[in-house]
Amino acid sequence: MPLRWTRGGRAVQVPLQRLDPCDTAAMIAGVANDAPLPAETIARIVAKTDGVPLFAEELTKTVLESSSIAETAAAAESPVDIPATLRDSLMARLDRLGPVKEIAQIGAAIGREFDDVLIRSVVHGTDAELDRALARLTEAGLLFRRGEPPSVSYAFKHALVQDAAYESLLKSRRLALHQAIAEAIERALPQVAATEPEVLARHYTASALPQRALPYWLRAGRQARERSAYAEAKAHLNRGLELVRRLPASAELVGYEIDLLTNLGAVEQAVSGLASSATEAVFVRARELCEAADDGPRLFPVLWNLWLLTVQRGQIEASRRIAERLLATAATRGDPDLVMQAHHAAWPTDFYRADFASVVHAVDIGCSLYDAERHRLHRFVYGAHDPVPCGWIFKALALWFVGDYAAARTACASSIAAARELGHASTQGVAFAYAGALRYFDDDAPGVAAIAQELIELSTREGMPTWLSFGVIHRGWALAQGGDEGGLSLLREGFALKQRAGSTLLAPFHLGLLAQAQWRLGSPEDALRTLDEARAAAAANDERWIVPELWRLRGEFLAGIPDDRCAESEPALQRALAEARAMKAKAIELRTTLSLARLRRGDRRDDGIHASLAALLAHWGADEAASDVRAARALLEERFP
Repeated sequence: MPLRWTRGGRAVQVPLQRLDPCDTAAMIAGVANDAPLPAETIARIVAKTDGVPLFAEELTKTVLESSSIAETAAAAESPVDIPATLRDSLMARLDRLGPVKEIAQIGAAIGREFDDVLIRSVVHGTDAELDRALARLTEAGLLFRRGEPPSVSYAFKHALVQDAAYESLLKSRRLALHQAIAEAIERALPQVAATEPEVLARHYTASALPQRALPYWLRAGRQARERSAYAEAKAHLNRGLELVRRLPASAELVGYEIDLLTNLGAVEQAVSGLASSATEAVFVRARELCEAADDGPRLFPVLWNLWLLTVQRGQIEASRRIAERLLATAATRGDPDLVMQAHHAAWPTDFYRADFASVVHAVDIGCSLYDAERHRLHRFVYGAHDPVPCGWIFKALALWFVGDYAAARTACASSIAAARELGHASTQGVAFAYAGALRYFDDDAPGVAAIAQELIELSTREGMPTWLSFGVIHRGWALAQGGDEGGLSLLREGFALKQRAGSTLLAPFHLGLLAQAQWRLGSPEDALRTLDEARAAAAANDERWIVPELWRLRGEFLAGIPDDRCAESEPALQRALAEARAMKAKAIELRTTLSLARLRRGDRRDDGIHASLAALLAHWGADEAASDVRAARALLEERFP
């Protein structure tokens, strides 16, 4: 919008875009108003300012305020000294203000805007003198006054005015001013120190007192991270790291560097990805510093986040070793907060290794130690998410695999509800991503589509690449199940997003989803090749939990191909059955046994498969409504009416 001011009782507007000579001359005349300028002077201002509105306005005011034009306003032939640049014009106007210029300089050191209380805490002199100086700067059009006592503030009309005033300060005076401003904020405006620590950080940095600035940069980074202002948090934390690296080494500075890096790592997890190279570089450096300083308390969260990075890269065996180290450290130190977070690392690791009973045990211990208020900030230190929704969703998956369908759905609903109540984006990402996996196993394609869409919208809005990839993959699978070929494109897009985020975790599961989409959309050979790739990924990652499902899918696909491949179906299903029994995954055992019974429906063989199916069904009560249980009952009733 245009700049506005009043002169001679008349409101005048200055547009922001460049003007042509005629419009510039008209604007100059409007600024001059009751002190008409000679035509020659106007022409010189027009030529000098090249149509830049702010320059034309400032130059006109400079000429109007000069003694030469005041004495010769009616003399068109009188020469007028016109500054060569906008900066020169602004400096000339400031210089003519005399002692008032110092107030403008102090205000400029504070910032583009400054509080009345703050400038009074910095300026030496009486309130009456300061009032007169501020009034004169306001009348000159260099400052705008806002509000009424006791909430008065001032703002420079333009950043160029602030820059001109600030640049006129000697370096030594700048250093002293910034220190005085920071100390005045600490003394007179404690609420600013508490809620805007970056203000003090900037002033102490500008006053060449880096060690006084460091705690404020760290606090500013933490606060920005806690409100998901990741770009701002990253900038604050990196400013702190720059200061640390310029100072002589000391134990105190090592502590600051570790804290800055740990917080920066949490930011990188959110913006670059949980397994990105940027995230890795930050936490590896933090680990090196902790180990060199033998700083056990700071090492624990660093190791925890390196565990998360390792598991996200699908290195399950390596992540198991880190999880065991965390459990041992927590037990040795006897700290319940560390015990909780050690189990937080244990339950996903146990799930991927298909130790479902241990998952439930770890979640029950970890979540029993959770206190909403005491652990409120843990979500900003450990994996950028809260442990409770994470624990419940992994417990839900483990319960589903062992066949406790109702409890699994309850735990899943609790996870989603808790994540929503917290309103923390990364925590919601965890809950929604794994809820999509649970709904897949629960044979709920519409449910997968709904939670995937919500995850996509959340991750896009909050800039979370890892969780965005999960949402896109799940959404693609759901579309393909409905016969929409766009689902394949979405799946491929999701894989590309996941690769950019550096994550290979759940690659076997996600490849299984792609294989199903290919099968559903009429590409059986592609589907079988993708399943081979999925099994290879499961072996590479040591993700045992998904292995029986991949073999079951292979058996199902082969059963649907003409006779030359149908014979391969039963060995694949038998392999799935053996794997499911080995990991006590009763739900997958039931689903696979059901597949075998359907395969044999066309012949007279039985080989005890229906008896096995009946025995399995005895595990569930008559009121169990899971789709596999209902299908098994229907098949047995058809076979043995």
